[in-house]
Amino acid sequence: MASYEPYRGRRRGRRVFTGVVIVLILIAAAILVLAVTHRLDFLSEGDASPSPSLGGEPSPGGESSEPSVEPTFIVETPSSEPSEEPSVSPDARPGFLRAVRLDPRDDVAFAGAVQLAQDGLINTVVLEMGNRRGGLNYESGVPLAGEAGAVPSARGEAAFDVSRLDELRSAGVRLVAELSSLKESYLGNLNTTYAVKWSDGRRWLDGELLGWLDPYNADSRKYVEDLTAELIGLGFDEVLLTNFSFPTTGLTDFTYFEGESVDGISRSDILASFASELREAADAAGGSISFEVAASQYPYDGNSEAYSAAEAAGTALPSLPDGTAVYVTGIPEGVAIPEAVAVTELENDYTSPEAAGEARAAAEAANGTSGFLLVSADGRYPASF
Repeated sequence: MASYEPYRGRRRGRRVFTGVVIVLILIAAAILVLAVTHRLDFLSEGDASPSPSLGGEPSPGGESSEPSVEPTFIVETPSSEPSEEPSVSPDARPGFLRAVRLDPRDDVAFAGAVQLAQDGLINTVVLEMGNRRGGLNYESGVPLAGEAGAVPSARGEAAFDVSRLDELRSAGVRLVAELSSLKESYLGNLNTTYAVKWSDGRRWLDGELLGWLDPYNADSRKYVEDLTAELIGLGFDEVLLTNFSFPTTGLTDFTYFEGESVDGISRSDILASFASELREAADAAGGSISFEVAASQYPYDGNSEAYSAAEAAGTALPSLPDGTAVYVTGIPEGVAIPEAVAVTELENDYTSPEAAGEARAAAEAANGTSGFLLVSADGRYPASF
């Protein structure tokens, strides 16, 4: 019977394989030793004090100890989203006014103003307490206002709760009440003696079909003075008087004023006298007054021709008591009026992507003045500018 010898070729291959594995292990170990040695050499170089970010404590003698935790290196991938543009820091100059104007009965606008104040973007809020028709946004206690139907209850409208002024005051802002002074229709509806008239005695209306008070009439002036004192008494620091002039639109050449024609008192003189009376009323109530005019009505360098024309028509800003603040609308680009507050009407809705940039540009353009007042159609403003 044939016999077979065992096959021994695979045993020889197994020994070779085992040898190769051992060699590879030795090579890997050598690499590891070199790497550790290199790291120790690297750590031994340079400043011996540990980096605070690695949590190491300096050892006695100034020698560094190995940090207990390996440092973590984070590589941030740049975001493809554009970063939000930083807000313009409010002007730090003492007394620089940063204001917005709104109807106080609009809860959304009111809350927005409180937030802007809390965020430090504004330091003043102008609340419309009397519009250009003469309608008041609060329940006035001045008897003539109720008789003429100028109060909200007589018009069937909601009135502003003046106790809410505390919310704004708590936010650290100066409170300004805006009041249309001579452009006013309600008193003229009650009795034409208060109003600007035609030469035949009929009541005169301007281009908007709105009436104006006759500044030569003492009772008309007293009405505005009483409202001014009342608003300060309600908690306002200042009353901003708009439309403080003779009529600016319509058939103004046909207006008739007995005090001018018969008594010979000039228009600029009666307005200056009225401004002094208003100042006295405000002082007595513990507050101040200010006036808003268009740039063409204000005397500044380069505006002599336009101002002279306005002065002749009785629409120019008259001589004011010292220290009276003035707000100027429509200041030409590049013109600086250091003593005035620049008033800018914003065109973009506050939800528009361009709203913040427009408001920021208006604020920056006021650098040559004593402050800025932003005005939007709905009294609402972007949260940051």
